[in-house]
Amino acid sequence: VEGAGEKLEQAGEEWPDECALVELKESGHLLLNMRNNEQKDREECDCRLQSRSFDGGATWSEVEHVPDLLEPVCQGSLIKNDLDGGNLYFSNPRERSTGKRQNGRIMVSLDSGGSYSEVAVVDEKDFGYSELTVLDEHHLGVVYESSETCTAKQVFSRLLVDCVIQGWGRYVNFVSNSIRYVVVEV
Repeated sequence: VEGAGEKLEQAGEEWPDECALVELKESGHLLLNMRNNEQKDREECDCRLQSRSFDGGATWSEVEHVPDLLEPVCQGSLIKNDLDGGNLYFSNPRERSTGKRQNGRIMVSLDSGGSYSEVAVVDEKDFGYSELTVLDEHHLGVVYESSETCTAKQVFSRLLVDCVIQGWGRYVNFVSNSIRYVVVEV
């Protein structure tokens, strides 16, 4: 990302990679979410990294840890859902004790990436690289690698998002895996 190089260099000897970039609810604000490759850094936090721009990408904040987004060093998907007010949704494997790519979860941020909460378990077993998409106002889709090696099978799950606005806050609830398709098998 142009303009972010100096800040990313400060993140460690091994640059963060496999980034996801979203425009936030606030005009001109961007969030760059990154895989954390730095072994020394991972001893502090086995989690994703992020940086923000408040001027359309001309300048970037210091790279920071995102403790809510644990990872075993794997790609993750981040999207903004304009159909529910611009909330952010993130998918990745959340197994860190074994370092295996397992326990695929969907997380939501209601505060432009300030914090994330778990809203769905997609697959408790193998869950590798993933991509999220907004299907319609009630559904998200996620396609992910599923097998022991995380390369043999691509699985698509359609997730029902039930967003209910309460008087004092917003709740996001998932009915996980309401429909599941194997898209490609090699």
